[in-house]
Amino acid sequence: MEIIEITKQNTGFMKGFIDEDMLENIGRIFYRGLAVVDEDEIRCAMIWEVLNLENSRSNESRICFFKARDEEAASGILDAYDMKVMAEDIRVSSVVMPVENRRAEKEILKRAGFSVMLTESDQIILSLSELLELSIMKSKAIPDNILTLRDISVGQFRNGISKCLKNGKKGLCEDLSYLDISFFENDVSCCNETDGDIDSFLLFHVLPSGMLSIQLMISMNPDARNVLLGMMRQFVLNMDQEYTRDTKVLLNRHNQASLLLSEKLFPRNIGIPVYSGSRQE
Repeated sequence: MEIIEITKQNTGFMKGFIDEDMLENIGRIFYRGLAVVDEDEIRCAMIWEVLNLENSRSNESRICFFKARDEEAASGILDAYDMKVMAEDIRVSSVVMPVENRRAEKEILKRAGFSVMLTESDQIILSLSELLELSIMKSKAIPDNILTLRDISVGQFRNGISKCLKNGKKGLCEDLSYLDISFFENDVSCCNETDGDIDSFLLFHVLPSGMLSIQLMISMNPDARNVLLGMMRQFVLNMDQEYTRDTKVLLNRHNQASLLLSEKLFPRNIGIPVYSGSRQE
């Protein structure tokens, strides 16, 4: 068996074993990946994201994919992972993975020191048809200040992102400062412009599977609540022009603001069951 790093150059070999939406992250600056290969067959793979890398006092690794065909391969990849996180001075490792077909991996991680438990995912999935039924869509009025991302300049986008970073807001993008405007779905993502400056974003990325995934939701406008609701309404209307009604949208309730908005807009929707846990390094 051989342990190799997953890179942009060998992702084609990994397809079929690693979920395509997860595999897309390889090559982004804070993502890492390892695989165990035996005679051209993948026996185990792991992908994780390094968080807070620019603040060495709180480095964290978040394992977002772990799949093993046997314990020997899993043991080898976990040993290699230990060396990687030690080199980057990681203090805490966390993991979140779907319950489906991951019971063996859960037990492997528990034996490796992770406190893994069954819980509800922060992610919820809705179709465009469900979004169109939201109470906020009873009105189609959109404030003039709310624009689609395609209608602003790259300079305005960069200045708006810089404001987000200065306020410590990265959404789901640890590498937000490195991402081009083209990473986001310009035809549906929205922003709010005040006196020529962008002070709010609702940004989505199209995953390889065709699902739209929320990446950043923030408003630094004094009327933040109404701006966020207006951007959500604009996003749904944009989607209705660009996509079919069965298109799925992945929403992540990753902080208090997004959780409260989710509870208001989607009170009956719950996240998929996942195994989640962590360990001190």
